[in-house]
Amino acid sequence: MDFDFGPDSELYSLFHRIPRDETELSEFQKSFSEYDGRGIVIAILDTGIDPSAPGMQVTSEGSPKIIDIVDLTGSGDVDTSTKRRAQDSVLVGLTGRKLMIPSSWHNPSGEYHLGLKNIYELYPKKWTPLHLLATADVARLVENFENKNGVDQTKYTLKTRLDKQDLDSAESLLKSVDEMEDYGPVADCIVFHNGTSWVACLDTTFKGQLSECRLMSSYREKQEFDILTKQADHGTHVAGIAAACHPDEPHRNGVAPGAQLISLQIGDHRLKGIETGTALLRAINYCIEHKVNIINYSFAESTHWEDDGKILDAIRDAAFNHDVIYVAAAGNEGPALTTVGCPGGSVDACVGITAYVSSAMRTKLYSLRDRLSPMFGWLLWSVGLCPWCRDNMRAEMVSLQLSVVQWNIDEFTKRCRLYRAAISPTMVKLAIENTAKPLEDIDDGCKLASGRGLLRVTEAFDYLKRFASKLERHVHYTVKVGDSGRGIYFRELAEVEQVHLITVNVKPVFSEKTDATAMASFNKVFMMRCLGADWINAPASIDVAYSGKSFKIRIDPRNLQAGHVHHTELLAFDLSIYDAGPMFSIPITVAVPLQCMESTLPTVNFQRILLSPTLCRRRFVHVPKDCNWAVLSFRVEKCDPLAQMVFHSVQKVPHQSFHLNEDHKQFSLSPGIEYTHEFPVVQDRTVEICLAKYWASSGEVVLENCTISFHGIVPIPSVISWEKCSPVYKLMVKCGPRSERFQPIMNLKSITVPLKPVKHELRPMGPRDLFYDGKQIYQLLITYKFEIDKSCIVTPNVPLLSEHLYESDYCGYIWSIYDINNAYMFSGGSYPDRFSTKLEEGEYSMILQIRHYCKDALEQAKGTLATVNCKLATPIAVDSYENWPSSFKNAEKFTSCLLQRGEMKAIYFAFPTIENLPIHASAGSFLCGHLVMSRCELTKTALPVMFDVKLYVQMDMPKKKKKSFTLVPDVDRKISSFSVEELIHRYKVWLMARRGLTTSNMLYSELIEQESSDAVYCTLTRLIYLMKYQMANCQQEIYNLSIKLLNLIDRNQLIIFFGGNRDFDPDWVKRKNKMEYLKNVMLVALFAKGTVILSTIRKNFDQKLSDVSVACGALEFPKVLHDASGSYVGESTLSTDDSSTSNGSSEDNEVSSVEAQTQEAAAVSEKKKSENAEEQKPENWYASFKICDVEAILLEMLQLADMEHPLLIPFCCNYAIYTGRYFWAVALLDKLLKEDPKSKELKALKISLVQKIGWLHVADNLINGILVKHPPSQRLL
Repeated sequence: MDFDFGPDSELYSLFHRIPRDETELSEFQKSFSEYDGRGIVIAILDTGIDPSAPGMQVTSEGSPKIIDIVDLTGSGDVDTSTKRRAQDSVLVGLTGRKLMIPSSWHNPSGEYHLGLKNIYELYPKKWTPLHLLATADVARLVENFENKNGVDQTKYTLKTRLDKQDLDSAESLLKSVDEMEDYGPVADCIVFHNGTSWVACLDTTFKGQLSECRLMSSYREKQEFDILTKQADHGTHVAGIAAACHPDEPHRNGVAPGAQLISLQIGDHRLKGIETGTALLRAINYCIEHKVNIINYSFAESTHWEDDGKILDAIRDAAFNHDVIYVAAAGNEGPALTTVGCPGGSVDACVGITAYVSSAMRTKLYSLRDRLSPMFGWLLWSVGLCPWCRDNMRAEMVSLQLSVVQWNIDEFTKRCRLYRAAISPTMVKLAIENTAKPLEDIDDGCKLASGRGLLRVTEAFDYLKRFASKLERHVHYTVKVGDSGRGIYFRELAEVEQVHLITVNVKPVFSEKTDATAMASFNKVFMMRCLGADWINAPASIDVAYSGKSFKIRIDPRNLQAGHVHHTELLAFDLSIYDAGPMFSIPITVAVPLQCMESTLPTVNFQRILLSPTLCRRRFVHVPKDCNWAVLSFRVEKCDPLAQMVFHSVQKVPHQSFHLNEDHKQFSLSPGIEYTHEFPVVQDRTVEICLAKYWASSGEVVLENCTISFHGIVPIPSVISWEKCSPVYKLMVKCGPRSERFQPIMNLKSITVPLKPVKHELRPMGPRDLFYDGKQIYQLLITYKFEIDKSCIVTPNVPLLSEHLYESDYCGYIWSIYDINNAYMFSGGSYPDRFSTKLEEGEYSMILQIRHYCKDALEQAKGTLATVNCKLATPIAVDSYENWPSSFKNAEKFTSCLLQRGEMKAIYFAFPTIENLPIHASAGSFLCGHLVMSRCELTKTALPVMFDVKLYVQMDMPKKKKKSFTLVPDVDRKISSFSVEELIHRYKVWLMARRGLTTSNMLYSELIEQESSDAVYCTLTRLIYLMKYQMANCQQEIYNLSIKLLNLIDRNQLIIFFGGNRDFDPDWVKRKNKMEYLKNVMLVALFAKGTVILSTIRKNFDQKLSDVSVACGALEFPKVLHDASGSYVGESTLSTDDSSTSNGSSEDNEVSSVEAQTQEAAAVSEKKKSENAEEQKPENWYASFKICDVEAILLEMLQLADMEHPLLIPFCCNYAIYTGRYFWAVALLDKLLKEDPKSKELKALKISLVQKIGWLHVADNLINGILVKHPPSQRLL
């Protein structure tokens, strides 16, 4: 394959988008043109590969390019546990659609597995409502109404006002449609076994026409695809660089057009494409089982500690025991050192790759104006992904270089096999490291910035060809320094001021394929060499046997230059093959920090600094005691217009990721301008200060008067834990080495509530999680419950697991949030700050899945606590005072003062007023916030250094009682104040509402005849009982009872009471509860009367609403009455003073003695009633009812309550439906659905009304909303 293009041709430009010449790839392809990756299988562990993308169809030999496509995250899993059989070739899907089974389908068992899938879980959302015509129609209706009735609403009649209300509702609904969530179409999933294999079909017609849909099988079987998710293009981009094949356009080929690919998706789209332990372990197991040659892995994260965790163990197992070459990214961080990611930068089993830009790539790929020297290391850290570019993408350069290196490994691996040279990942890594080209012009030749250098494929191939037979194929060496370290790294002041004598342990590690005899006889002698480092003293040689070898190294860093990093390696050469280069090395790095010369004004001066795109300037500085922020200041002497510069500071704290102690800032520079930047630091630790020219910015930058000054105001203690029982918090602060303006600002921004498990389940996973070595993965499912009282942004967290991914000792974890209807909300995993969403008011459940192959480990995790953090709508400011007594008075608040060097001061914070929390604060909850000590002098903004504040709640805070609809007289009365006769009476009322119709009728007749009976209460109980259970059969009695109640209550007295001046009525408070009760009773009676009238009128004009599904039950007995029906019979009366003992149980409860005495008379009473039924129920008793009667009742109700009353809303909705005011009815239904979001009946009614209006596109979306918001089961984890 000859790519001899002229340097000025367009093809040459395309060709050099990949560094072929720099890695000797061009030379190697010219010498071995037939070796283009043929016979090599590469697994791309990424976000997935698009098999329809250009170059992803065939290899250079015509074989399928992609062998298999597997989603290992579980994000696309569908629950198909429901099984059904077709009847007359018709199958009812879970959506309720009738699915027509094609005759061409072959299903020997006749059994189909059914599932449900929201298409927006596969494809991006795009809501484009087709309501422009609807908008015009409404505008026309409004215009016609105003032309007919005018705009002066004071002259409107009741009917006109209601018509205007309907049009106003129409305009509001149009606005809400714009903001309506697009639920997307919901498809039925059908899976069955055709006698040979499992096949699946997705009903993308959404009409059940399965003959128009593709029947799909596993991609590995037929290389066919139909349904494809579009999560991200990164995986396709990486695959294209690695192995794209364009037979007609060879200049667009990837580096290995002959290689075959396997797409293993490990980026979970539920988690914004982040990798998970679950997917990674499955992917590595897949590669081992299918004997994949090379893994291409472009993901990396920072870790709290290195070289430990279940994922890293699996990577080592694949590389060392199964000869899988794991090529991994080291990350895109920087430019500071100690920022490589895991696994590429920290796992010895990986070939770690970082970014590189050659001069040709700089101009041809990134279209930059000038050609500069090559750039390496951090320099492409900020290049973003172009997600919509299909044919030619450019992404983060680590991904590009990773694919290039991976292919080069493919080629010389394949070539070595032709020479019958057995090689292993360890040998490949040795060949790459020992033949790499050092990059002396990168960052002054700092090996910490450029690593081993640039890959040279020809040299690496020659190395393996020469030494493959002599190298130990299944042996690698582990180096342990001291208790845990794999190398020697000193950077703190105390470490570089003394001589160290360090013990190093070297041990050979053998593959599982190595027999015991070879291990027992193993012995190697290594020559130890350390060039150019007279501050290191090590033995000249070591003799390593099977059990390993320990020796000591003496390091004296006391005379090394301060401010700089000094790096070398102790190299171990096998005496038997000395020319093969070092077999292992011990890296030794010493960063000697500068110390501030003046302790009173600690400042470090850098004077004049020259920056270029290939040169970083870094200095290591010791942060003085009591300093917690620093200020960088400099003046730009020379730069190109709009030049870009990057500042990066990093501190190393044991068992903390560098991300927790770094600061990053990008500057846009102009000549002659002075710049300042404040950044946080950790006292008594060394900070690396790195200044670098942005890689894509041309020209040089010259800085002058560059200084770093250290400042500090230290709180004692540093973490503020405040208990709610203490009304005042005393905080001591100490000023640092210079005078500072102390201006404390404390704000509480969120509340964190602990969640206890309410249920847990431990069970084995399926065949996908049964690994090659027989290990079975188990899952522990833990359920938590919480309730949101007010819409807010929520961030769940599992403290045991959330901060760890690669270093985790578990085999993966994920959590998902569901609402009370099982509708999926969102998911999260490691790094909880990345997973937040807004939740509306309601009840939610959180399902946590923890995975491990050891059941005992999961047993111990059953009590794992979770937390949910809710952001406050408005931060709570905490006032501060100078002394204790002031915090209890309306004294002047503390603002600021000047602290002298070393001065200590006490400050007092008064407990803030806490109200309107978005979630109930239970015991153990805490309000979270930050304390800032001062403001920046120039910008007047808060300093970047913040201290965590946690205000703990020791006891459950009282829940706010929602205003209830009271239907009980003397509700606050205690049982001890009731006489025996009153208790018996109340108990009979209680029975009347809870027994069958026969018993209820008898009890009502008995109670109403008693002179001492509370007629209002007894009649109300009877009325609500009939409305709840006998609405269709007892309408006349309901009507008569409502009339009776209205006659028992003086309406004028109620109007006078609630409309009069209460200030001069001393008994108003005492009378309020009784009058509220009577007002509610009257509203219930009016509601019942009007509902019966509407219902009877509708019987005569049923054809008017024949095409509207009227939810009579939901409107005729609304949720407010349903909720009140549990208390209207007076459970509080029948309970003790401390707690309620009555639960209103079912008919099966044991019949009490009081009821037993009345049952005998029940039959006689019912018989008499049935004999007189004709007398009591005249024919057409409702014939005189008219709609004006309903409007009169509506006016009466409005005299007692406003339109937002929970009884008026359903009543008006029922009335609006009958009178054809559908816009108003839909608006009222929305209010009802806020109170009862679970009601499918109300949602179905809303859909019917929207269809009646003619907004079919909105109705379709609402139908999909029911399927999405009311799924048959929770989305699988």
